[in-house]
Amino acid sequence: MTDRFDIPGRFNPRYSLLGRAVRARVHDASRAEALYYVAAVGALAVFVGVVAVSWAWINLDGPPEAAAADRFWVLQSCGFAVVLMLIGAGVQPAHRVTLDDGGMEVRRRNRQLERIDWAHVQRAERIARETWWSHYRRFAGTTSVVSRRHAHVILLRLEDGRVVILGIRPEEQPLFMERLEARVATGRQALQVA
Repeated sequence: MTDRFDIPGRFNPRYSLLGRAVRARVHDASRAEALYYVAAVGALAVFVGVVAVSWAWINLDGPPEAAAADRFWVLQSCGFAVVLMLIGAGVQPAHRVTLDDGGMEVRRRNRQLERIDWAHVQRAERIARETWWSHYRRFAGTTSVVSRRHAHVILLRLEDGRVVILGIRPEEQPLFMERLEARVATGRQALQVA
């Protein structure tokens, strides 16, 4: 029997074009997040600088004609919208967590992110979102699959020291923990018999 739990997608600026480009080049999640914020602020600062210099250039010979000023402000507004789209418009994709007899699988679209055998699960528990945000998300060995900000998330501690955080919906968390604990116990019994 297979159980499926969905983690819905959401609006997230770090999944914009700039955010995806940074994450593709920097493989540490914390460093990629920090670099994204620096790059986004830098892009806005460069844009503001370009607007100021171009307005000064237009005013070099005195105030511009009304048509030239209107064209400038329309182009500036369009440029601002494009910059915001590049650095701020992003959607974090939905994830699917599947529990089967062999283990747990976390997928995003058609790509498998994690495959965990039941024998490797050391501990599973619900923790407060603040604990994940302030403590666990900073570890390099943490895989976070959280989209919406719920009060609690699921923490899986693996034998190799890694941590997997799952943002299962609050109404599905008790069922997920029940099914997970049953499968982990069954997996360990099968491992002891073999």
